[in-house]
Amino acid sequence: MPQQFDELVGLPGIGDYTASAIMSIAFKKPYPVLDANVRRVVSRILAIQTEDHATSQKIREFLQVVISKKKPGEFNEAMMELGQTICRARNPICERCPIKSKCRANELGIQSEIPMKLSKATIERRSLVFILQYRDKILLQENLSGLFAGMKSLPRIAYSGKSPKFAASKFLHLRGHDKFEIIGRLKVRTHKYTKYSDRLTPIVVELQGKIGLKMGNVSWVMLNSLDEHPLPAIDRKIVADFLNLVKSNHRINHQLF
Repeated sequence: MPQQFDELVGLPGIGDYTASAIMSIAFKKPYPVLDANVRRVVSRILAIQTEDHATSQKIREFLQVVISKKKPGEFNEAMMELGQTICRARNPICERCPIKSKCRANELGIQSEIPMKLSKATIERRSLVFILQYRDKILLQENLSGLFAGMKSLPRIAYSGKSPKFAASKFLHLRGHDKFEIIGRLKVRTHKYTKYSDRLTPIVVELQGKIGLKMGNVSWVMLNSLDEHPLPAIDRKIVADFLNLVKSNHRINHQLF
């Protein structure tokens, strides 16, 4: 087996963690092991409340200074065990910690705030949703696959946030229909899922002339029978907004374009 760190990490399946463990335990070389437990212990000792590359470097430098030169393997094992049993992520048992007096986080009373809890970024997807109205009907698309398979939904396209009027016109032109009036925009709706959120901007378009849209898996549905069709919750809210305006005879907001 190689006895140099660089040679060890060059072997298949061996990374920095495993190489450091081998160097310290098998060859008694002062290579600190840095896993989640050790990282948490040192972060609390130094009261570090950030999570970035500079933090990792600071932790490594600290470990390189304090690691036992005579018993590096025992030091690494002790640090990992300390993180597993005493300096736990939740409910650390500080009163039993052998290095409590050297812990800056304990001194400041912020040990429960370290490590910093990172919020998961949510991806926002923006879409234009079209309520394509022809007399007393609107167009619904059938979803053959995906999250809403077996349900119908309002047609939609990805939206960059620029002119919704231009995007709506382009959408219809590309699908072979040139006679229409863009009535206006309804209330923007947002729906959150586990890893992303949908921000939907509904556009009401009144189609005119002979209908010949080049769209597959679609059907025209009477306004008074929309309740009979399975729609995703967010689409149902948009349809409800539209129907409320129709019933109240209010004009849809033109000024938002």
